[in-house]
Amino acid sequence: MYRPNNAVGWIFASAIISLGLLKIANDRQVLISPTMKMIALVFIGLIIPYFYGQTDNLWKAADRFIAIAAGGLIIFSLQQFRFSEKQWMCILFSIVVAAFLQVLIGWYEYFLAAPGAFGGNVPFGTFFQKNNIGTFVLTGFSSACLFLLRAPKLFSSQVYKICFLISLIFTLFAGFVIVMVISRTTQIITLIVIICICIGLGTSKVNNTRAVLLMIFGLTLSICFGIYVLNTAEGDLDTLLKESDFITLHAPSNKETFHIINDEAFSKMKDNCILINTARGPLVDPSALFNALKNNIIFAAGIDVTEQEPISSEDPLLNLDNLIITPHTAASSSLAREFTTKKQAENVIRILKSKAPHGLANPEVIKNIHLMKEKGNNRWDGLNLFDTSLNV
Repeated sequence: MYRPNNAVGWIFASAIISLGLLKIANDRQVLISPTMKMIALVFIGLIIPYFYGQTDNLWKAADRFIAIAAGGLIIFSLQQFRFSEKQWMCILFSIVVAAFLQVLIGWYEYFLAAPGAFGGNVPFGTFFQKNNIGTFVLTGFSSACLFLLRAPKLFSSQVYKICFLISLIFTLFAGFVIVMVISRTTQIITLIVIICICIGLGTSKVNNTRAVLLMIFGLTLSICFGIYVLNTAEGDLDTLLKESDFITLHAPSNKETFHIINDEAFSKMKDNCILINTARGPLVDPSALFNALKNNIIFAAGIDVTEQEPISSEDPLLNLDNLIITPHTAASSSLAREFTTKKQAENVIRILKSKAPHGLANPEVIKNIHLMKEKGNNRWDGLNLFDTSLNV
């Protein structure tokens, strides 16, 4: 709901909130549950840092806060109807079903649907970002576990079995989607959710734990299978070339990587594949790239580096409509310039204070220089380096 163009979501939210306000007006009574008090406290805790303005990107959180507030008002409005526990469980299971449908839509779109089948701007079900569907999937999983704990006391065994089957199938899809489609942040959150549920089962006095444990086992099994498939794909270049919609290169230029993307590599790619090279020009054979783009073997390419730099004004690559070329300046954004200048100045100060500079990936180099100077290596004679004072 944090996206303002989500008209359907906001219409639904407005309708629920309006019904809740009408209920309050009719009953002349407001119900504020402990749950709502907790939600209010959490919201206040989240919004406090926004007013300090410590970063330039906090303004982006405003629409998120509005969406969170709308979600809290939806819960508040529903509580005004004083639903029975059975009715609340029905609402809860509707969330599970919605999450299940979203997972199926996301699965179909990500793995099966033709490119652009959903308009090209809805990459994960009806969600705009990976983390969005990740959050919703985890919400559905947690709701399913809670429902399965309470449902046996409220519903018939036949209804319970059907709901359990739907929840289990959803779980088996959800774990695989979490690994294959969603960010590592969501994977960590998934682990935290599973641990919290296990702790809750261990500390509570509920009897119906087998179904929830089976759900956790199913999710874990599905995640493990997804990790296996993902690792298999990562270790096989041919598989990556054949199955990837986007291929982005991040490798050094050496004998092993010279023209690693050539005619043979292009022949294995999808016709809707987009190649991105921000590494080094020699990784891609320019004649093979021209042939692949000219004959629509791949859909498009974007390169920040070329084999010969600067590229010749007569190079045929410049005449292609499905190729974007930048002159090795992709990192030269205004933000990057500001950040780089600041870090360079900080590095000078850090070195003078005997601290390691930012971005020092191989601190052993400094120690090696110091050792070579002690051994009388002529290469470092007469150079006033700070290597003897750095604490790394």
